[in-house]
Amino acid sequence: MRRLSLLVLFIGNSFTYYNEMPTLLERVSASLGTPIVAHFSGHGGATMRNHWDEGKAVQAVRSNHYDFVVIQTQSSEIIRTPAETTKYARLLAAEIRKSGAKPVVFMTWATRAYPIASQAEYTARYRALARDIGAIWPPAPSGFSPAR
Repeated sequence: MRRLSLLVLFIGNSFTYYNEMPTLLERVSASLGTPIVAHFSGHGGATMRNHWDEGKAVQAVRSNHYDFVVIQTQSSEIIRTPAETTKYARLLAAEIRKSGAKPVVFMTWATRAYPIASQAEYTARYRALARDIGAIWPPAPSGFSPAR
Protein backbone atom coordinates (compact mmCIF):
# COMPACT_ATOMS: atom_id res chain seq x y z
CA MET A 1 0.00 0.00 0.00
CA ARG A 2 1.40 3.38 -1.00
CA ARG A 3 1.67 6.05 1.71
CA LEU A 4 0.18 9.45 1.00
CA SER A 5 2.87 11.34 2.91
CA LEU A 6 6.58 11.26 3.56
CA LEU A 7 7.74 10.02 6.94
CA VAL A 8 10.63 11.89 8.56
CA LEU A 9 12.44 11.26 11.84
CA PHE A 10 14.46 13.99 13.56
CA ILE A 11 17.27 12.75 15.82
CA GLY A 12 18.46 15.70 17.87
CA ASN A 13 18.20 17.80 20.96
CA SER A 14 16.77 21.12 22.10
CA PHE A 15 17.73 22.89 18.86
CA THR A 16 15.22 20.56 17.19
CA TYR A 17 12.42 20.28 19.74
CA TYR A 18 12.62 23.76 21.27
CA ASN A 19 12.27 25.26 17.80
CA GLU A 20 9.53 22.68 17.01
CA MET A 21 11.21 21.57 13.78
CA PRO A 22 9.08 18.43 13.30
CA THR A 23 5.83 20.41 13.69
CA LEU A 24 7.13 23.27 11.57
CA LEU A 25 8.06 20.82 8.80
CA GLU A 26 4.61 19.23 8.93
CA ARG A 27 2.85 22.59 8.73
CA VAL A 28 4.96 24.02 5.93
CA SER A 29 4.77 20.83 3.87
CA ALA A 30 0.98 20.63 4.32
CA SER A 31 0.62 24.23 3.17
CA LEU A 32 2.55 23.31 0.02
CA GLY A 33 0.39 20.25 -0.66
CA THR A 34 3.13 17.72 0.15
CA PRO A 35 2.19 16.17 3.48
CA ILE A 36 4.98 15.07 5.77
CA VAL A 37 4.62 13.24 9.07
CA ALA A 38 7.55 14.01 11.36
CA HIS A 39 8.67 12.29 14.56
CA PHE A 40 11.39 13.18 17.07
CA SER A 41 13.92 11.16 19.06
CA GLY A 42 16.25 12.87 21.50
CA HIS A 43 16.63 15.14 24.51
CA GLY A 44 18.32 18.36 25.51
CA GLY A 45 22.09 18.40 25.05
CA ALA A 46 22.23 15.02 23.32
CA THR A 47 25.36 14.32 21.28
CA MET A 48 25.75 11.77 18.50
CA ARG A 49 27.46 9.49 21.01
CA ASN A 50 24.55 9.86 23.44
CA HIS A 51 22.08 8.93 20.72
CA TRP A 52 24.11 5.86 19.78
CA ASP A 53 24.88 4.70 23.32
CA GLU A 54 21.32 5.17 24.60
CA GLY A 55 19.90 3.18 21.68
CA LYS A 56 16.59 5.06 21.47
CA ALA A 57 17.46 6.71 18.16
CA VAL A 58 18.41 3.40 16.54
CA GLN A 59 15.23 1.82 17.90
CA ALA A 60 13.21 4.72 16.45
CA VAL A 61 14.91 4.30 13.05
CA ARG A 62 14.13 0.59 13.03
CA SER A 63 10.53 0.99 14.25
CA ASN A 64 9.16 2.79 11.17
CA HIS A 65 9.80 2.94 7.47
CA TYR A 66 11.13 6.48 7.35
CA ASP A 67 11.91 8.18 4.08
CA PHE A 68 14.42 10.56 5.66
CA VAL A 69 16.14 10.73 9.04
CA VAL A 70 17.51 14.12 10.01
CA ILE A 71 20.58 14.04 12.26
CA GLN A 72 21.11 17.15 14.39
CA THR A 73 24.31 17.18 16.41
CA GLN A 74 24.69 18.90 19.75
CA SER A 75 25.27 22.57 18.97
CA SER A 76 29.04 22.69 19.47
CA GLU A 77 30.16 19.06 19.24
CA ILE A 78 31.04 19.40 15.55
CA ILE A 79 33.64 21.99 16.62
CA ARG A 80 34.75 20.52 19.97
CA THR A 81 34.89 16.81 19.07
CA PRO A 82 34.68 16.41 15.28
CA ALA A 83 36.23 12.92 15.13
CA GLU A 84 33.86 11.52 17.77
CA THR A 85 30.89 13.30 16.19
CA THR A 86 31.74 11.81 12.79
CA LYS A 87 32.25 8.33 14.25
CA TYR A 88 28.82 8.17 15.86
CA ALA A 89 27.05 10.02 13.05
CA ARG A 90 28.53 7.43 10.66
CA LEU A 91 27.16 4.58 12.80
CA LEU A 92 23.73 6.21 12.90
CA ALA A 93 23.81 6.88 9.15
CA ALA A 94 24.59 3.21 8.48
CA GLU A 95 21.53 2.17 10.51
CA ILE A 96 19.44 4.76 8.71
CA ARG A 97 20.47 3.47 5.28
CA LYS A 98 19.98 -0.14 6.41
CA SER A 99 16.37 0.75 7.24
CA GLY A 100 15.83 2.14 3.73
CA ALA A 101 15.81 5.81 4.74
CA LYS A 102 18.14 8.57 3.61
CA PRO A 103 20.25 10.37 6.23
CA VAL A 104 20.15 14.17 6.28
CA VAL A 105 22.51 16.39 8.29
CA PHE A 106 20.86 19.38 10.01
CA MET A 107 23.34 22.23 10.35
CA THR A 108 23.36 24.14 13.64
CA TRP A 109 24.82 27.60 13.96
CA ALA A 110 27.39 29.71 15.74
CA THR A 111 26.03 31.53 18.77
CA ARG A 112 27.01 34.66 20.66
CA ALA A 113 26.55 32.79 23.93
CA TYR A 114 29.22 30.22 23.05
CA PRO A 115 31.50 31.81 20.42
CA ILE A 116 33.99 29.02 19.79
CA ALA A 117 33.95 29.21 15.99
CA SER A 118 32.63 31.29 13.14
CA GLN A 119 29.58 30.34 11.11
CA ALA A 120 31.93 29.67 8.20
CA GLU A 121 33.74 27.05 10.32
CA TYR A 122 30.45 25.43 11.36
CA THR A 123 29.33 25.33 7.73
CA ALA A 124 32.62 23.75 6.59
CA ARG A 125 32.44 21.12 9.36
CA TYR A 126 28.85 20.18 8.54
CA ARG A 127 29.60 19.98 4.84
CA ALA A 128 32.50 17.63 5.63
CA LEU A 129 30.36 15.58 8.04
CA ALA A 130 27.66 15.06 5.43
CA ARG A 131 30.25 14.05 2.84
CA ASP A 132 32.05 11.71 5.25
CA ILE A 133 28.90 9.84 6.30
CA GLY A 134 27.18 9.90 2.90
CA ALA A 135 24.29 12.11 3.97
CA ILE A 136 22.25 14.81 2.31
CA TRP A 137 23.30 18.28 3.45
CA PRO A 138 20.69 20.99 2.86
CA PRO A 139 22.58 24.10 3.98
CA ALA A 140 20.88 27.19 5.33
CA PRO A 141 20.84 30.09 2.89
CA SER A 142 24.26 31.71 2.50
CA GLY A 143 23.06 34.95 4.12
CA PHE A 144 21.90 33.10 7.23
CA SER A 145 23.86 34.11 10.30
CA PRO A 146 21.96 34.12 13.59
CA ALA A 147 25.07 35.21 15.52
CA ARG A 148 25.04 38.65 13.88
